[in-house]
Amino acid sequence: GNLSLWFDERVGKTIQFRASAGGGEAVGPSGGESPIGTIAFEFGEAVIVSSASNPSGTVFFRTEEFPEIWSAEYSSWETKIFFGVQPDLAVNPVKEVSSEANQARRQILYAVKEANQEQLERSADLWLNALEGLRVELLRRECAKLLSLLDEGLLGEAAETQFAGPVRDRAADIAPKRAWPELRAWLRGTLLEYLPPGKKAESGSRAATWEEIIQLLEDGESPGLSLEEAAARAGIHPVTFSRLFKQRIGVNFVRYMVDRRMNRASFLLLNRNDSVAAVAAAVGYADLRHFSHLFKRAFGMTPGEYRKHHGSTGKPR
Repeated sequence: GNLSLWFDERVGKTIQFRASAGGGEAVGPSGGESPIGTIAFEFGEAVIVSSASNPSGTVFFRTEEFPEIWSAEYSSWETKIFFGVQPDLAVNPVKEVSSEANQARRQILYAVKEANQEQLERSADLWLNALEGLRVELLRRECAKLLSLLDEGLLGEAAETQFAGPVRDRAADIAPKRAWPELRAWLRGTLLEYLPPGKKAESGSRAATWEEIIQLLEDGESPGLSLEEAAARAGIHPVTFSRLFKQRIGVNFVRYMVDRRMNRASFLLLNRNDSVAAVAAAVGYADLRHFSHLFKRAFGMTPGEYRKHHGSTGKPR
């Protein structure tokens, strides 16, 4: 663009946002002005123009003013697009989570704790209604926080005092939802998945009991069993299975399986003449380097060193 105007502090400048249609070229009014500069992003672009070309925007003169103006203008524009409001309408996004939203979040956690579907659905609607109009980045953070609390099994009062974990994983699930109706429907369905299976798990083929699942993991016959496969055997959703597993066993499913596989590998190394690669494959690892790394982290030495050090009389951990 015309970069000389960018550095000219006598010229007022504003930011004009344009959404892209279906991920393609940005569309929308541009006024035919010559842009000072353009910033392209995933679902649109921002055109920096003179304030005379875009009199409705917030005006800045000095380049150091741009970051603060950008943050406020982009937040307002993204929120309008997200909630389906015309971008040219004056709408101020809500910048703080309301007490109603916080109360509804607590009600959701209690409803899951009590396995009360009716209360969960009612509280979810209250929570979602209270979030509507919230600044989009704050809205996504609140959604990720609630799902992370549920993933960690922190329900009731514990959720308000014990949670200090990351929400990155859940934020990655939420980010692709580009409109409020899509995110709202996904959240409502996801929240219901945290309820225990109840009668739904009893329909169709018989679901395995927890005792059967643990025995399956302990006997070493299914070293490559994934979280999804274990959840399917239990007849419940993987998210629910993961939460219940940690509550019952004390560690998450992945950590539990790694420990079991390493213990099984140590036994095989001392009681068979199989190669290290064969032992790795027997406990579910096709990548020998990855297996050796996990084994050394568990026992402080490589599989070969472990076998040599303990010999035929060594005992697995």
